[in-house]
Amino acid sequence: ATDSGGAQFVREITLEVADVNEGPVALSLDQTTLAENVVGGVVGTVSVTDPDAGDSHVLTLSDDRFEVVGSELRLRPGVSLDFETAEAITLEITATDSGGAQFVREITLDVTDVNEGPVALTLDQTTLAENIAGGVVGTVSVTDPDAGDSHVITVSDDRFEVIGSELRLRPGISLDFETAEAITLEITATDSGGAQITRTVEIPVADVNEGPVALTLDQTTLAENVAGGVAGTLSVTDPDAGDSHVITLSDDRFEVVGSELRLRPGVS
Repeated sequence: ATDSGGAQFVREITLEVADVNEGPVALSLDQTTLAENVVGGVVGTVSVTDPDAGDSHVLTLSDDRFEVVGSELRLRPGVSLDFETAEAITLEITATDSGGAQFVREITLDVTDVNEGPVALTLDQTTLAENIAGGVVGTVSVTDPDAGDSHVITVSDDRFEVIGSELRLRPGISLDFETAEAITLEITATDSGGAQITRTVEIPVADVNEGPVALTLDQTTLAENVAGGVAGTLSVTDPDAGDSHVITLSDDRFEVVGSELRLRPGVS
């Protein structure tokens, strides 16, 4: 202090600077990409910048599928993401310091696609009539979480092939009910990433009436003058096992009784 005559008094005073809470000024996440289908997966590490060195922070999130453990942002146990549902997720992370000051940052998390194998395979028709060369069985449909994925379809029986999505017999090949009333077939769909699904289907073979293919008479000689004489036994060959047959004749002197060809009573 200097008075009007120039005399002075000097005193040294120490001023103490009182600390005032300053809120966090930045928040960062070192990794913002997470693959789909990873249950409880770790996204990355959250870092908070605060002028108050050593201040503590509570981190809260806008999406309850996530949590922060220590400084790691991760999905909660049992939770995973699905690329086909959402390719990106917008998340707000709030850092609150010990004095209640906050800093909020909005972060976009990218969900990366992972190849998912087909989950279902269906055949809309499983019955095929016998004797139809190259016949179409039905249409194969594959369900895959990866929309637009392509599939190669193979079958366990080389009598069959898949053209487009149609399961059919190869050209020139037909089925026979009398040989097998049903065919067991494995159909496998393999996606572009090599993931597979295999389904076993049973294809019933529908019976179609097939006419008799042969008729024989075991004896073709008959003595004269034998009234009602038996000529012989008729046998019919028919692909349809157990089919019945009505036998008619061109000469009304004869008749068939059971399987015997004979002259009618009184006729010789």
